Amino acid sequence: KTSTSLAYVNQVILPILTSLFDHLAACDYGTDLLLDEIQVASYKILSSLYTLGTDANLTRDRKYLKTEIERHKPALGSCLGAFSSVFPVAFLEPFANKHNPFSLLNRIADTSLEAQDIMTKMESSMPTLETILAEVDHFVESEKTYHEAQHIIDVILPLLCSYLPFWWNQGPDNVSPQSGNHVTMVTADHMNLLLKNVLKMIKKNIANENAPWMTRIASFTQQIIINSSEELLKDVFLPLAERVKKRVDSMFHKEESLRGFLKSSTDDTSQIEAQIQEDWQLLVRDIYSFYPLLIKYVDLQRNHWLKDNIAEAEELYNYVAEIFNVWSKSQYFLKEEQNFISANEIDNMALIMPTATRRTAAVSGDMPAAGGKMKKKKRARDKKRDKDKEIQSSLMVACLKRLLPVGLNLFAGKEQELVQHCKDRYLKKMQEYEVIEFAHTQLTLPDKLDPADEMSWQHYLYSKLGKKEDIVVQESIEKSDKKPGNKIEETVERIVAMAKVLYGLHMIDHPQQQSKNVYRSCVSIQRKRAVIACFRHVSLHSLPRHRACNIFARTYS
Repeated sequence: KTSTSLAYVNQVILPILTSLFDHLAACDYGTDLLLDEIQVASYKILSSLYTLGTDANLTRDRKYLKTEIERHKPALGSCLGAFSSVFPVAFLEPFANKHNPFSLLNRIADTSLEAQDIMTKMESSMPTLETILAEVDHFVESEKTYHEAQHIIDVILPLLCSYLPFWWNQGPDNVSPQSGNHVTMVTADHMNLLLKNVLKMIKKNIANENAPWMTRIASFTQQIIINSSEELLKDVFLPLAERVKKRVDSMFHKEESLRGFLKSSTDDTSQIEAQIQEDWQLLVRDIYSFYPLLIKYVDLQRNHWLKDNIAEAEELYNYVAEIFNVWSKSQYFLKEEQNFISANEIDNMALIMPTATRRTAAVSGDMPAAGGKMKKKKRARDKKRDKDKEIQSSLMVACLKRLLPVGLNLFAGKEQELVQHCKDRYLKKMQEYEVIEFAHTQLTLPDKLDPADEMSWQHYLYSKLGKKEDIVVQESIEKSDKKPGNKIEETVERIVAMAKVLYGLHMIDHPQQQSKNVYRSCVSIQRKRAVIACFRHVSLHSLPRHRACNIFARTYS
């Protein structure tokens, strides 16, 4: 009976409630409908769902109950997130209820015993905002794993990520009531603290196979990046980007070292290749948990970085650019990214577009969609996908394009023009040493006016632009205790690196140039390997057991 009831809750009630609350939130109907007796019923739903998601004693050590509840906790957290984005009372801050005109205290509490009873129960059963944030902070700082405190990630985080931005709009940062009484005390500091903890969790679980929540965490965490602090760049975003970049470099080195072995080996290498693919897929999962948050943070802070020439922002760009370069060269990186997107039915455009200010349904890949609003159409496997569009919408490309102005910002006018010339030489398939030599020659040439060139005055004027950037570069070199003579070599290195990035982006935006004069194989690599494996295997009729069977097979003819 218990199992049947749980199945009904998970498969019927949760999807219906999630769809209902999502619809009310999208239309801003919470203050119109969730009042009085309906608000009493909503409090009961909240209390029941929160208890079901967080109370470990409910199962009483019955394994099948524990398995069933844990399997559906992401859907339960999604439902609580939908509830938090529409409920008109700050239920994690009961002290502010007396100032809220939509609260039961100011409507029917004096005449309804049921309302008084539910308010008393909620104060004792539901934690306060500060308590629940401290619980998340303690989990992040401890050594607990996901399975030891699954409710923190699957239930509490979706709830907080919807609750905080919803009430921040009505909090002290945005509203100044004449009476001085706020209906909530949520500020940007609460969201910054939660975002910092989420990024710390992601950093701790890079390359961790036992972290399935990494696939879905970005979808509901994006909405708390509204008024994020500048200090987060240096404190959490930059160290996490460095960790991901080191992981990418390690994987690419492993791929390069095994590439020659896979080609020359006569033995069956399918297991080795499968292991490389699994490692790349794990890395793609890590990037897809981090990059959506990074993209939205960059959109918020980019103007400040460009105006004030923030050194950490340029360092962040360098990490993202190096990851993009590896993504362009790797044989498995892009392929595993597309497989990951297809397997988890991820909509890259929803992650890239800077419009994720409202909650989106976050459901695990093996779970049914919890809300009708976010129901995704199943991709037709028999239809050919537009691979060019998939590549252009990749998070590697999108994140790099967001940070590209930051990378170009420290180049003077002459250097920016030289970057374009180096990019043109890459497009002409020139060798890298030739491009480096060209850049070095151009930088050491004195500025001259050619009377025969009508546009020479423009080139001269353009070369004098960006003196501010020159000063910044000079200061950075002085701080790094390097000799002034190395300035030209460092500038050449930066110019060539930027030209490589622009060349890679150009080839993605113009895929028809990449496919010119290229022989298209009709047989995929996987099928080739399958055919070769068939030739290597011993035929069935040659095996000793089947050779013995063949002796008696003639008697049946």
